[in-house]
Amino acid sequence: MKHNISLFSAVSQEAQSVLNQFDEIIRQTRPINSKQFQQLPRDIKQLFHYLTDERNTRRSGYMNDSATLTAYIYYYHWWNLVRLTTLFSGMPPNSILPFSSSPEEELVCVDIGSGPLTVPTALWLACPELRSRRLTWYCIDNSANALAAGTDLFYACTARTHLTDSEEPWQITKVKGSIGTALRKKAVFISCANLFNEVIQNSDEQLETIARRYAVLLDSYTVKGERENTRPVQMLIVEPGIPYAARFISLLRASLLKRHYIPVMPCPHRVICPLDGRRGGKWCHFVINAKENAPQSLAQLSKKAGLEKDRAVLSFLFAQYTPASAAEKSSYTEKNSTYVTIRVASDPIRLPHNRTGFYCCSEAGMILLTTDTAAATHIHSGDLLSVPYPREDRHDEKSGALIVPFFADTHSKIAGHSPRHTKRVFHEHTNK
Repeated sequence: MKHNISLFSAVSQEAQSVLNQFDEIIRQTRPINSKQFQQLPRDIKQLFHYLTDERNTRRSGYMNDSATLTAYIYYYHWWNLVRLTTLFSGMPPNSILPFSSSPEEELVCVDIGSGPLTVPTALWLACPELRSRRLTWYCIDNSANALAAGTDLFYACTARTHLTDSEEPWQITKVKGSIGTALRKKAVFISCANLFNEVIQNSDEQLETIARRYAVLLDSYTVKGERENTRPVQMLIVEPGIPYAARFISLLRASLLKRHYIPVMPCPHRVICPLDGRRGGKWCHFVINAKENAPQSLAQLSKKAGLEKDRAVLSFLFAQYTPASAAEKSSYTEKNSTYVTIRVASDPIRLPHNRTGFYCCSEAGMILLTTDTAAATHIHSGDLLSVPYPREDRHDEKSGALIVPFFADTHSKIAGHSPRHTKRVFHEHTNK
């Protein structure tokens, strides 16, 4: 095994401090009385049912209700910040919006289905290298109340970070609307977090049709189609780590590939998605240890609401369009006759003979990595590994995955990369 690169990383002390005090930040921006605070766990539980088993009764503007919005911010928004800051902290520095001729150049970003501005807030906390950039965010959502609350929360979070002389909070432009709402400017960065989950639930169309249509809509917000454009464009799609959401992301990935958007993360390849969430099959999702990453006050509130978490799960796609040689880049995939790069996309699976397995994504299709129990303790959801191709072409009877046995005592090597080295290796791999 050549290297092990974790998908998730611990957030910085500064970001963790803000997350730990997020309930205090909420109380400062959205004061509630003691009775409302005591009722909060019940409101959160009611909202949970409203978004899951009672979603057929949900109104389109449900986030405009004050009690509902408060419950959403205290639970869902806070948990989503934990998920996204952990994800963003694991990405190589300057991998998001690295392109600019000058720090003074305005870079336009669009966050669709922004709600209380989860993506901009998580990026600010997790990626301090972006704080000196001149970013203008168009945050689109059907709920004007959610956007207003999120803007207050965003600026309250930025005020708790240590700004240098060259840093100031990004410009936020609130836009009441939905995906497809026209904007004045074209963007170089598009994000959607937990948007399509609701779109899919409310539609009778085939997922393939929805994915094709929204790939066109997302693309229409970017500078890609502008005459003489030379700037890259990035897209980030994050959804709950459940089968139908992962299925949609795999279909959206395929549609974006046709429009020359190259998967950067989590995919270690540019060929068809082997964990595409088809009925009865495996789906691409990644697990964050909630007990290790969640603030104690959030964990306690979740427990009071009867929604205690051991794990936080997500599916996502981070893709980039580069103007130069777009067609050639879209068809390119790295080939290596000795090693195959794989992304771990499952929990550990107990196998016979004291072995452990992990379903993984690769350019060779779905892989079942099998290893001994000792080495398995150093392999985690989302890890990027480079392993030798198997000598025998054997496939798992249940899933059809190519079986890749791994016998070496490499757990010391697996654990031996520092976070700095890990990020550097990953950056080199994904930009070949």
